[in-house]
Amino acid sequence: MNAFVKVGMDARFEPGPGEEPKDLQQMVDEGVRRAYLDPDNKLRASILADPAGARKNTKDNTPAVVNVELVKGATVDVTVAAKGGGSEARASSSCSTPRTLWWIGCCRQSLLWVRDGAAGNVGHRHWRHGREGDALAKQSLMDPINIQELIARGAKNRSEEMRIELYDR
Repeated sequence: MNAFVKVGMDARFEPGPGEEPKDLQQMVDEGVRRAYLDPDNKLRASILADPAGARKNTKDNTPAVVNVELVKGATVDVTVAAKGGGSEARASSSCSTPRTLWWIGCCRQSLLWVRDGAAGNVGHRHWRHGREGDALAKQSLMDPINIQELIARGAKNRSEEMRIELYDR
């Protein structure tokens, strides 16, 4: 589970009656644990307690990967990317530099991914320009895109132009 948590700088975390105080990692892990152990959960737990050793499944998909951003205000916003559908077993990442080659590389790589594996592959494909890190790439996947609506209204910026171009290809 990847959790993207925006924490307001004025937010306070208070334990419930009779509970010990928890840090943010412990709170997110508790939420993940409850979700994955729920009888209605359709996702399988796939996190290993000791990936370099015994490789024993934790059975509750913890620990979660927690990405924290401090923001103004007193609210807490949590976005999650659930894991356990098998996608990471066949996931891929790609990097392309310098910037002038980035879009060509993204288009080419995306089309190769579709050609070479989309029919039998549930894996996610992602890239992120300008920054390193799998977490940022996954966070960028959280942005909703209605491609038909985007085409109908037309692109408002270069990023939207690239989305339409990739869709057309």
